[in-house]
Amino acid sequence: FHGRRTASGEVYNQFELTAAHRTLPFGTVCRVTNLSNGKSVRVRINDRG
Repeated sequence: FHGRRTASGEVYNQFELTAAHRTLPFGTVCRVTNLSNGKSVRVRINDRG
């Protein structure tokens, strides 16, 4: 998928912290947490799925 366009129209970059979501608006920043170790990252919604 690297280099292909996402649903938001931007080019997907596998090295950026982005995510897909069915209903959240593009550009929304969310926290994603690994429940096994408690570590979390912030990702920006830029695709659907």
